[in-house]
Amino acid sequence: MALWWNNPFVSDMNREQPVVERRPVRAHSESLPLAVVFTTVPGTLAALARAGRLAQDLDFSLTLLIPQVVPYQVPITCPPVAIEHTWQMALSLISGFAMGACDVSVHICLCRDRLECLSRLISPRSIVFVGGRNSWWRRPEQNLGKALRARGCEVTFVRQQECQHG
Repeated sequence: MALWWNNPFVSDMNREQPVVERRPVRAHSESLPLAVVFTTVPGTLAALARAGRLAQDLDFSLTLLIPQVVPYQVPITCPPVAIEHTWQMALSLISGFAMGACDVSVHICLCRDRLECLSRLISPRSIVFVGGRNSWWRRPEQNLGKALRARGCEVTFVRQQECQHG
């Protein structure tokens, strides 16, 4: 079970209150050709920058996926971080750089398991960008990328230092 909150950035930018809607998880037939998965703020900024350039070059839309894990101890409709706060954070991430002609949509999904949620959202042929720190021991962002790659996604890991120097 997942609770979706879907607001396209381009068309709903002036909206004051977000709309929360219940709907079934997206089927694989509705493919997301280019997606960025939120990991950390610096990692996501780096991934957005790289994916944004590719989306502009290929004239694709870009989707920022934010799976927000809600512990089993609380109802799925009561996330530990308010949806409004997550939405404002997503807007500030996207507005941090000029996307030009690239359409960006934000999907916030309240779920119990992040990988299961992303597996249902992303088709196996999608191009997925995951950002984070690169280190000699495996970090959670790298584990996420590896798990999505095992499920058939084309995953590009973007080091967050690339955003700081570029």
